[in-house]
Amino acid sequence: MKVDAVWEKFVTDLEDIDFGIGTFNFELDRALSNRVGVTSPPSIVMIINKKVKFFNDEYTQKNMREFVRNNLPNNLIRILNDDTVAEFLQDYSANKIRVIFSSSKPRPSLRFLSTAFKYQKRFDFGFISNSDKKSKSFKDLYKLYPGKETLLLFHEYYDSAFASINEQKLQGKNIENILNSNKYLILPRLSSPNVFNELCPTGTTRRSKAVCVVLFTYNIKDHEEYRKSFRNYVKEQSSQQRVKYAYVYADSQTQFAEAITRKEGIENVTTKALKVALIWRNSKLDLYYSLLEDGWKLGEYNEESVSALKKLVDTAVNTRDTLDFKIDQPSIIDEHQAPLLSRILNKLDDWYDLGMMKIRSMDSATWLAIFVSIFVVLGIGFMSSALSKLDKPVTQSKNKERSNQNLPKEKPTVYLQTFCAQTYDKYVLRGERGLRTLIIMTDNEYQNKLLQKFASIVLPYTNGDAFIFCALDLDEYLGWYRHLLEETLDFRRDLSTINKKNCVGTVLALNGSRNYYSIFHPKLPSNDFLGLDDSSDGENQTDSTININDVLNGLGSWMDRLCEGQIKRFRVQYWPMLSR
Repeated sequence: MKVDAVWEKFVTDLEDIDFGIGTFNFELDRALSNRVGVTSPPSIVMIINKKVKFFNDEYTQKNMREFVRNNLPNNLIRILNDDTVAEFLQDYSANKIRVIFSSSKPRPSLRFLSTAFKYQKRFDFGFISNSDKKSKSFKDLYKLYPGKETLLLFHEYYDSAFASINEQKLQGKNIENILNSNKYLILPRLSSPNVFNELCPTGTTRRSKAVCVVLFTYNIKDHEEYRKSFRNYVKEQSSQQRVKYAYVYADSQTQFAEAITRKEGIENVTTKALKVALIWRNSKLDLYYSLLEDGWKLGEYNEESVSALKKLVDTAVNTRDTLDFKIDQPSIIDEHQAPLLSRILNKLDDWYDLGMMKIRSMDSATWLAIFVSIFVVLGIGFMSSALSKLDKPVTQSKNKERSNQNLPKEKPTVYLQTFCAQTYDKYVLRGERGLRTLIIMTDNEYQNKLLQKFASIVLPYTNGDAFIFCALDLDEYLGWYRHLLEETLDFRRDLSTINKKNCVGTVLALNGSRNYYSIFHPKLPSNDFLGLDDSSDGENQTDSTININDVLNGLGSWMDRLCEGQIKRFRVQYWPMLSR
C-alpha cells in the first residue's frame, strides 16, 4: 500500500510535465513482463530511446525523481553564467533557436528537462539560475528575479531576446505554444529533409502557391557576408505565410545544389553574385523553380538584387504563372546525423542492452536448456575433430591437387565501352568522386588495331574502380573534342579547322566530378597540340603517314605519372554538350 501511494503521487507529477505513464499486471501479462525484463513485482522501469532502465532503490518521491533525471541524456540543457552565455547565444551554426530557462533553483527542473528532450531536434537549451552570483549581469539585463521562472528565446540577432515568458511557475502549455510558434531562425538553413518539407511544403495550388526562397552558399567564411546581407533583407520583410526564406550549404547538399544550378556552380565568377532560387513544390515528386536573374550581390549592387527578388516573389505569389524550370525532387541529406562511428557504437550499445534484457527475462529452465545445448555442441565438435584426424594426409593432398587442377584460370579483361550520350552522362556529368574516365580517340580506319594496342597498355590499371575505359569515334564526336579544347583556351582560338587525323590516338583522362582533365597526345607527324602537349616524349617525327604501332608509345609511363598526380590538369567551367 505504501508503494501504491508513492506511485500515485509520482504519476501525477510526471503526467503534469508530459511524461508517458503506463502500468500492467505482472501475472496477467507475462509476455510483456518477459519483453521488458521484469522478474518480480512491484517493479518500475523507464523506457527511453528504446532502452529499458530499472529502478533499484527505495520507493520515495525523491529517489524516483532522481531515477528519471539520471536516465535522461545529460546534454539536454547547458548550465550557463555570465562567462558562458555569450558563447552559447552566438553559436547558431547548428541551425537552431536558442532557449534559456531561468529559475531560483541551482539546476533545471524535470519540467524543463522534459521540454528539452521533446524539442531537442529544433532548439538548443540553456539554464541560468537567478540565485547564482556568477550570473548577475544577465539577471539584471533581463530582470530575472528569485521566486519567478523565465523563458527567453534568441535568434541570430542575439543582443536581446525576441520572445519571452515570465511567470511564477512556467506552465507546460505556455512553453509549448511559444516554442511551436518560433521554430526557425530568421534565415534558417535547409539542413535536413524535415526542415526542407516544413519551409518548402507540398500540396499548394498554382493559384495559392507557397514558395521558399533559397540562397546558395558554401560553408566558408567568405560567404558569411552574403548570408548576413540576405538575413538583413529577410528581417525587413513582413511575415508572409506563403513565402519562406532559407539558405543552403551547396558543399553539403551537393545533389540538391547541382540539380537547381544545373551543375553550373553557385557563384558568378565575374559579378561575384551567389545564386538564389525561388522554389514551389506541388507534389513530393516534382519541383518547380526560377532563378534570380543576376543572383544576390553585395555592396552598391545589392539594391538591384533586392528589387529583382521582390519582383520575382511578387510575380510567383500573386499570379498563376508556373516557374521557369521543372525537375524531379532532389534529395536533401540530414546534416545533423551522428557520424558513422557514433552510429555504430550506439547500435552496439543497443544490442548489448537488448541482450542483457533477454538474459534478465530468462528463467532457470531456460538457463538449463542453454547449458545442455552448449555441452552437446562442444561434445559433437570434439568428436568430429578426433575423427577428422584419422583421415590420411595423402588423400587430402591428392584431393587438393585435383581441386586446383579443376579450377578455371581467370584472364584479366579490359572492359572498353563506347563513348556516347549514355556513358558521357553516367561517368562524366554524373560521375562519382574519384572516378576518372579514360577515353581513346579513334576513327574507322585505325580503330581495331588502335583499340587492341590501347587495351594491352591499360590492362594493369583495370584492378579497382579508379578508371572507366571508353572509345570515342572521331567521325561522330570531333565537334565535342574541339569544343573542349576551345573552352580550355578560353575561346581565344577558333579550332573549326582541326585535323581529325592529328587527333587519332589521343587519350583523355576526365574527372567529371571535379571538372578537370589530362591529355596524352600521340606521336604523330604533326605534334602541335596548341601548347597543351603532355606526352611522355616530345620528339618530332617527319614521316607523313601514321605508324599505328608507334602512336601510343609512352602511354604506359604517362599512365604511371597520371596515377602519381604528376600530369598537368586542365580545368573547365563546365563539360560541353556531346555534339558531332
